[in-house]
Amino acid sequence: MNNTRESVTEESRRMRENFIQRNPNIPFPQGANNISDPGAMLNMLNSSNSTSGKLQLWRLLPAIQHLPESFISSLNEEHLFQLNSALARETKHAGRMQASARLTGNLQQLLANPTLVPGGYDDRRDHIHPCRFLGGVCASAADMWLRARETIGPDGVLAVGCYDLDSIGFGGCVTPKGWIEIHKPGSTELKLKLFYMPNVGASSSSAKQVSMDLADLADLADLAGNSKRAAILCEFVDYIFGRNALNWDNKQPFLSTDDLSHVWATWKGKRASTIQSSFSDREKVKKDKKPFEKDDICRRYNTPGGCQFKPEDCKTPTGIKLRHVCNAFLPGQRGKKCEKDHARPNHK
Repeated sequence: MNNTRESVTEESRRMRENFIQRNPNIPFPQGANNISDPGAMLNMLNSSNSTSGKLQLWRLLPAIQHLPESFISSLNEEHLFQLNSALARETKHAGRMQASARLTGNLQQLLANPTLVPGGYDDRRDHIHPCRFLGGVCASAADMWLRARETIGPDGVLAVGCYDLDSIGFGGCVTPKGWIEIHKPGSTELKLKLFYMPNVGASSSSAKQVSMDLADLADLADLAGNSKRAAILCEFVDYIFGRNALNWDNKQPFLSTDDLSHVWATWKGKRASTIQSSFSDREKVKKDKKPFEKDDICRRYNTPGGCQFKPEDCKTPTGIKLRHVCNAFLPGQRGKKCEKDHARPNHK
Protein backbone atom coordinates (compact mmCIF):
# COMPACT_ATOMS: atom_id res chain seq x y z
CA MET A 1 0.00 0.00 0.00
CA ASN A 2 2.90 2.33 0.82
CA ASN A 3 4.44 1.72 -2.64
CA THR A 4 1.12 2.49 -4.26
CA ARG A 5 0.79 5.77 -2.37
CA GLU A 6 4.37 6.75 -3.25
CA SER A 7 3.79 6.15 -6.97
CA VAL A 8 0.48 7.96 -6.83
CA THR A 9 2.12 10.87 -5.06
CA GLU A 10 4.90 11.17 -7.66
CA GLU A 11 2.48 11.02 -10.57
CA SER A 12 0.15 13.52 -9.00
CA ARG A 13 2.97 15.97 -8.34
CA ARG A 14 4.07 15.83 -11.97
CA MET A 15 0.53 16.27 -13.28
CA ARG A 16 -0.19 19.07 -10.82
CA GLU A 17 2.89 21.04 -11.91
CA ASN A 18 1.78 20.89 -15.54
CA PHE A 19 -1.80 21.76 -14.63
CA ILE A 20 -0.85 24.79 -12.49
CA GLN A 21 1.32 26.19 -15.26
CA ARG A 22 -1.57 25.93 -17.73
CA ASN A 23 -4.33 26.97 -15.31
CA PRO A 24 -2.93 29.29 -12.61
CA ASN A 25 -6.36 30.63 -11.61
CA ILE A 26 -7.94 27.31 -10.61
CA PRO A 27 -8.03 26.91 -6.77
CA PHE A 28 -6.45 23.91 -5.04
CA PRO A 29 -6.89 22.45 -1.53
CA GLN A 30 -4.79 24.09 1.17
CA GLY A 31 -1.17 22.96 0.84
CA ALA A 32 -1.62 21.66 -2.68
CA ASN A 33 0.22 24.63 -4.24
CA ASN A 34 3.37 23.65 -2.39
CA ILE A 35 4.76 21.55 -5.22
CA SER A 36 7.93 20.69 -3.37
CA ASP A 37 6.06 19.25 -0.36
CA PRO A 38 5.16 15.56 -0.95
CA GLY A 39 3.37 15.48 2.40
CA ALA A 40 0.96 18.16 1.28
CA MET A 41 -0.01 16.13 -1.76
CA LEU A 42 -0.34 12.98 0.31
CA ASN A 43 -2.64 14.85 2.71
CA MET A 44 -4.74 15.91 -0.26
CA LEU A 45 -4.97 12.29 -1.38
CA ASN A 46 -5.89 11.17 2.13
CA SER A 47 -8.64 13.78 2.21
CA SER A 48 -9.89 12.88 -1.27
CA ASN A 49 -12.53 10.58 0.20
CA SER A 50 -14.62 13.74 0.49
CA THR A 51 -16.43 14.87 -2.62
CA SER A 52 -14.63 18.24 -2.76
CA GLY A 53 -11.20 16.55 -2.49
CA LYS A 54 -11.99 14.13 -5.30
CA LEU A 55 -13.22 16.93 -7.52
CA GLN A 56 -9.98 18.86 -6.95
CA LEU A 57 -8.02 15.72 -7.84
CA TRP A 58 -10.32 15.20 -10.83
CA ARG A 59 -9.13 18.51 -12.26
CA LEU A 60 -5.52 17.27 -12.23
CA LEU A 61 -6.21 14.17 -14.34
CA PRO A 62 -6.92 15.26 -17.93
CA ALA A 63 -8.06 11.88 -19.27
CA ILE A 64 -11.05 11.67 -16.90
CA GLN A 65 -12.16 15.32 -16.91
CA HIS A 66 -15.00 14.50 -19.31
CA LEU A 67 -16.56 11.97 -16.89
CA PRO A 68 -19.57 13.02 -14.75
CA GLU A 69 -19.04 14.17 -11.13
CA SER A 70 -21.34 11.48 -9.80
CA PHE A 71 -19.12 8.78 -11.27
CA ILE A 72 -15.91 10.44 -9.98
CA SER A 73 -17.35 10.66 -6.46
CA SER A 74 -17.92 6.91 -6.38
CA LEU A 75 -14.18 6.07 -6.85
CA ASN A 76 -11.25 6.27 -4.47
CA GLU A 77 -7.93 7.94 -5.39
CA GLU A 78 -6.22 4.71 -6.54
CA HIS A 79 -9.07 3.90 -8.92
CA LEU A 80 -9.04 7.47 -10.23
CA PHE A 81 -5.35 7.21 -11.20
CA GLN A 82 -5.79 3.76 -12.75
CA LEU A 83 -8.75 4.95 -14.78
CA ASN A 84 -6.86 8.06 -15.92
CA SER A 85 -3.88 5.98 -17.08
CA ALA A 86 -6.08 3.50 -18.95
CA LEU A 87 -8.05 6.24 -20.70
CA ALA A 88 -4.82 8.11 -21.59
CA ARG A 89 -3.40 4.99 -23.25
CA GLU A 90 -6.65 4.42 -25.11
CA THR A 91 -6.67 8.04 -26.29
CA LYS A 92 -3.12 7.76 -27.66
CA HIS A 93 -3.98 4.51 -29.45
CA ALA A 94 -7.12 6.07 -30.91
CA GLY A 95 -5.04 9.02 -32.12
CA ARG A 96 -2.60 6.72 -33.90
CA MET A 97 -5.43 4.79 -35.50
CA GLN A 98 -7.06 8.03 -36.59
CA ALA A 99 -3.80 9.23 -38.21
CA SER A 100 -3.37 5.89 -40.00
CA ALA A 101 -6.94 6.01 -41.26
CA ARG A 102 -6.40 9.57 -42.49
CA LEU A 103 -3.32 8.55 -44.48
CA THR A 104 -5.18 5.64 -46.04
CA GLY A 105 -8.07 7.91 -46.95
CA ASN A 106 -5.72 10.46 -48.52
CA LEU A 107 -4.18 7.78 -50.73
CA GLN A 108 -7.58 6.57 -51.87
CA GLN A 109 -8.54 10.16 -52.66
CA LEU A 110 -5.42 10.62 -54.77
CA LEU A 111 -6.02 7.39 -56.68
CA ALA A 112 -9.63 8.33 -57.34
CA ASN A 113 -8.79 11.90 -58.41
CA PRO A 114 -5.55 11.96 -60.43
CA THR A 115 -4.05 15.37 -61.18
CA LEU A 116 -4.29 16.63 -64.76
CA VAL A 117 -0.76 17.66 -65.76
CA PRO A 118 -0.65 20.37 -68.46
CA GLY A 119 1.99 20.44 -71.17
CA GLY A 120 4.90 22.87 -71.08
CA TYR A 121 8.68 23.24 -71.13
CA ASP A 122 11.34 22.23 -68.65
CA ASP A 123 15.14 22.66 -68.81
CA ARG A 124 15.80 21.32 -65.27
CA ARG A 125 17.03 24.69 -63.98
CA ASP A 126 15.74 28.04 -65.29
CA HIS A 127 12.39 26.79 -66.56
CA ILE A 128 10.85 24.31 -64.10
CA HIS A 129 7.58 22.64 -65.04
CA PRO A 130 4.88 22.85 -62.30
CA CYS A 131 4.53 19.05 -62.25
CA ARG A 132 7.89 18.86 -60.46
CA PHE A 133 6.17 20.33 -57.40
CA LEU A 134 3.49 17.67 -57.14
CA GLY A 135 3.65 15.32 -54.18
CA GLY A 136 6.39 12.71 -54.19
CA VAL A 137 5.93 9.34 -55.88
CA CYS A 138 4.60 6.75 -53.41
CA ALA A 139 4.99 3.63 -55.57
CA SER A 140 7.68 1.09 -54.71
CA ALA A 141 11.25 2.02 -55.65
CA ALA A 142 11.65 -1.21 -57.62
CA ASP A 143 8.52 -0.40 -59.62
CA MET A 144 9.79 3.12 -60.35
CA TRP A 145 13.15 1.69 -61.46
CA LEU A 146 11.41 -0.52 -64.04
CA ARG A 147 9.12 2.30 -65.21
CA ALA A 148 12.12 4.58 -65.62
CA ARG A 149 13.88 1.90 -67.68
CA GLU A 150 10.89 1.71 -70.01
CA THR A 151 10.61 5.52 -70.24
CA ILE A 152 14.20 6.74 -70.67
CA GLY A 153 15.76 3.65 -72.22
CA PRO A 154 19.12 1.96 -71.52
CA ASP A 155 21.34 5.05 -71.92
CA GLY A 156 19.90 7.10 -69.04
CA VAL A 157 19.48 10.89 -69.20
CA LEU A 158 21.69 13.79 -70.22
CA ALA A 159 24.36 14.26 -67.55
CA VAL A 160 24.89 17.58 -65.75
CA GLY A 161 26.86 18.40 -62.62
CA CYS A 162 25.11 21.45 -61.14
CA TYR A 163 22.87 19.74 -58.57
CA ASP A 164 22.67 21.47 -55.19
CA LEU A 165 24.43 18.93 -52.98
CA ASP A 166 25.57 21.61 -50.51
CA SER A 167 22.02 21.75 -49.13
CA ILE A 168 22.27 18.11 -47.99
CA GLY A 169 25.91 18.17 -46.92
CA PHE A 170 27.44 16.37 -49.91
CA GLY A 171 28.93 19.30 -51.79
CA GLY A 172 32.24 18.53 -53.48
CA CYS A 173 31.90 14.75 -53.14
CA VAL A 174 31.25 13.83 -56.79
CA THR A 175 33.90 13.87 -59.51
CA PRO A 176 33.00 15.02 -63.06
CA LYS A 177 33.23 11.43 -64.27
CA GLY A 178 31.01 10.41 -61.37
CA TRP A 179 28.32 12.82 -62.58
CA ILE A 180 28.55 11.36 -66.07
CA GLU A 181 28.34 7.73 -64.97
CA ILE A 182 25.62 8.17 -62.34
CA HIS A 183 23.22 9.47 -65.00
CA LYS A 184 23.56 6.10 -66.76
CA PRO A 185 22.09 3.40 -64.50
CA GLY A 186 23.53 0.79 -66.86
CA SER A 187 27.09 2.11 -66.63
CA THR A 188 29.80 -0.46 -65.92
CA GLU A 189 32.25 2.39 -65.16
CA LEU A 190 30.48 3.45 -61.97
CA LYS A 191 32.94 3.08 -59.06
CA LEU A 192 32.91 4.21 -55.46
CA LYS A 193 36.12 6.19 -55.94
CA LEU A 194 34.18 8.58 -58.22
CA PHE A 195 32.35 9.81 -55.11
CA TYR A 196 35.45 10.29 -52.95
CA MET A 197 36.21 13.93 -52.08
CA PRO A 198 40.04 13.73 -52.56
CA ASN A 199 39.43 12.65 -56.17
CA VAL A 200 37.34 15.73 -57.04
CA GLY A 201 39.46 17.80 -59.42
CA ALA A 202 41.82 14.90 -60.20
CA SER A 203 41.99 13.19 -63.58
CA SER A 204 40.35 9.80 -63.99
CA SER A 205 43.71 8.10 -64.41
CA SER A 206 45.08 9.57 -61.16
CA ALA A 207 41.96 8.97 -59.05
CA LYS A 208 42.76 7.38 -55.71
CA GLN A 209 41.01 4.41 -54.20
CA VAL A 210 38.61 5.19 -51.37
CA SER A 211 40.03 5.04 -47.85
CA MET A 212 37.93 4.84 -44.70
CA ASP A 213 38.40 5.27 -41.00
CA LEU A 214 38.64 1.68 -39.83
CA ALA A 215 37.08 2.69 -36.51
CA ASP A 216 33.83 3.29 -38.42
CA LEU A 217 33.84 -0.35 -39.51
CA ALA A 218 34.48 -1.90 -36.11
CA ASP A 219 30.95 -3.31 -35.84
CA LEU A 220 31.23 -5.44 -38.99
CA ALA A 221 31.48 -8.90 -37.50
CA ASP A 222 32.24 -10.56 -40.85
CA LEU A 223 35.35 -8.41 -41.24
CA ALA A 224 36.48 -8.23 -37.62
CA GLY A 225 40.24 -8.22 -37.37
CA ASN A 226 40.75 -7.83 -41.12
CA SER A 227 43.08 -4.91 -41.79
CA LYS A 228 41.80 -4.70 -45.39
CA ARG A 229 38.11 -4.49 -44.51
CA ALA A 230 37.74 -0.97 -45.97
CA ALA A 231 39.17 -2.12 -49.32
CA ILE A 232 36.95 -5.22 -49.24
CA LEU A 233 33.81 -3.11 -48.69
CA CYS A 234 34.78 -0.82 -51.56
CA GLU A 235 35.19 -3.86 -53.82
CA PHE A 236 31.76 -5.08 -52.77
CA VAL A 237 30.11 -1.71 -53.48
CA ASP A 238 31.70 -1.64 -56.94
CA TYR A 239 30.46 -5.19 -57.51
CA ILE A 240 26.89 -4.14 -56.59
CA PHE A 241 27.15 -1.17 -58.97
CA GLY A 242 27.99 -3.64 -61.72
CA ARG A 243 25.17 -6.02 -60.81
CA ASN A 244 22.61 -3.20 -60.80
CA ALA A 245 23.93 -1.92 -64.13
CA LEU A 246 23.36 -5.38 -65.60
CA ASN A 247 19.87 -5.50 -64.09
CA TRP A 248 19.09 -2.13 -65.67
CA ASP A 249 20.13 -3.38 -69.11
CA ASN A 250 18.08 -6.56 -68.62
CA LYS A 251 15.00 -4.65 -67.33
CA GLN A 252 15.21 -6.26 -63.90
CA PRO A 253 14.81 -4.58 -60.46
CA PHE A 254 17.85 -3.36 -58.59
CA LEU A 255 19.20 -5.43 -55.69
CA SER A 256 17.20 -4.77 -52.52
CA THR A 257 18.62 -4.65 -49.00
CA ASP A 258 17.37 -8.21 -48.48
CA ASP A 259 19.21 -9.28 -51.64
CA LEU A 260 22.43 -7.65 -50.45
CA SER A 261 22.73 -9.88 -47.38
CA HIS A 262 22.64 -13.01 -49.57
CA VAL A 263 24.87 -11.49 -52.26
CA TRP A 264 27.41 -10.45 -49.61
CA ALA A 265 27.72 -13.99 -48.27
CA THR A 266 28.11 -15.45 -51.78
CA TRP A 267 30.49 -12.74 -52.98
CA LYS A 268 32.68 -12.98 -49.88
CA GLY A 269 32.97 -16.74 -50.27
CA LYS A 270 33.84 -16.51 -53.97
CA ARG A 271 36.35 -13.74 -53.27
CA ALA A 272 38.15 -15.85 -50.68
CA SER A 273 38.19 -18.82 -53.06
CA THR A 274 39.55 -16.69 -55.91
CA ILE A 275 42.29 -15.23 -53.73
CA GLN A 276 43.29 -18.70 -52.50
CA SER A 277 43.33 -20.05 -56.05
CA SER A 278 45.42 -17.12 -57.26
CA PHE A 279 47.84 -17.59 -54.37
CA SER A 280 48.13 -21.32 -55.13
CA ASP A 281 48.80 -20.60 -58.81
CA ARG A 282 51.57 -18.16 -57.90
CA GLU A 283 53.12 -20.66 -55.53
CA LYS A 284 52.97 -23.34 -58.23
CA VAL A 285 54.70 -21.04 -60.70
CA LYS A 286 57.39 -20.39 -58.15
CA LYS A 287 57.91 -24.10 -57.57
CA ASP A 288 57.87 -24.99 -61.27
CA LYS A 289 60.22 -22.18 -62.22
CA LYS A 290 63.78 -23.42 -62.41
CA PRO A 291 66.25 -21.29 -60.53
CA PHE A 292 68.85 -19.46 -62.55
CA GLU A 293 71.86 -21.68 -62.75
CA LYS A 294 75.18 -19.88 -62.53
CA ASP A 295 78.13 -21.69 -64.05
CA ASP A 296 81.76 -21.48 -62.99
CA ILE A 297 83.01 -19.80 -66.20
CA CYS A 298 84.70 -16.42 -65.79
CA ARG A 299 82.75 -13.71 -67.60
CA ARG A 300 85.59 -11.22 -67.56
CA TYR A 301 87.80 -13.73 -69.39
CA ASN A 302 85.24 -13.79 -72.23
CA THR A 303 85.21 -10.02 -72.74
CA PRO A 304 87.50 -8.13 -75.16
CA GLY A 305 89.47 -6.77 -72.20
CA GLY A 306 90.06 -10.18 -70.70
CA CYS A 307 90.54 -11.15 -67.03
CA GLN A 308 93.23 -9.56 -64.90
CA PHE A 309 93.74 -12.72 -62.87
CA LYS A 310 95.66 -15.85 -63.73
CA PRO A 311 93.53 -18.98 -64.21
CA GLU A 312 94.69 -20.47 -60.91
CA ASP A 313 93.87 -17.22 -59.01
CA CYS A 314 90.44 -16.37 -60.60
CA LYS A 315 87.67 -16.67 -57.99
CA THR A 316 84.35 -15.10 -57.05
CA PRO A 317 84.09 -12.83 -53.98
CA THR A 318 82.74 -15.86 -52.09
CA GLY A 319 85.78 -17.97 -53.03
CA ILE A 320 84.37 -20.10 -55.89
CA LYS A 321 87.06 -20.90 -58.44
CA LEU A 322 86.26 -19.75 -62.01
CA ARG A 323 87.45 -21.36 -65.22
CA HIS A 324 88.99 -19.48 -68.12
CA VAL A 325 87.10 -21.18 -70.95
CA CYS A 326 84.77 -20.01 -73.76
CA ASN A 327 81.15 -19.31 -72.70
CA ALA A 328 79.71 -18.97 -76.23
CA PHE A 329 76.52 -20.98 -76.81
CA LEU A 330 76.72 -23.71 -79.41
CA PRO A 331 74.02 -23.44 -82.10
CA GLY A 332 71.27 -26.08 -82.00
CA GLN A 333 72.40 -27.61 -78.71
CA ARG A 334 69.90 -26.04 -76.23
CA GLY A 335 72.10 -23.82 -74.13
CA LYS A 336 75.25 -25.88 -74.22
CA LYS A 337 78.42 -23.78 -74.12
CA CYS A 338 81.68 -24.19 -75.97
CA GLU A 339 83.93 -24.42 -72.87
CA LYS A 340 87.14 -24.69 -74.90
CA ASP A 341 90.43 -23.05 -74.02
CA HIS A 342 89.82 -19.74 -75.78
CA ALA A 343 87.90 -16.60 -74.99
CA ARG A 344 84.54 -15.83 -76.52
CA PRO A 345 85.89 -13.11 -78.86
CA ASN A 346 88.04 -15.84 -80.46
CA HIS A 347 85.21 -18.33 -80.80
CA LYS A 348 84.66 -19.62 -84.33
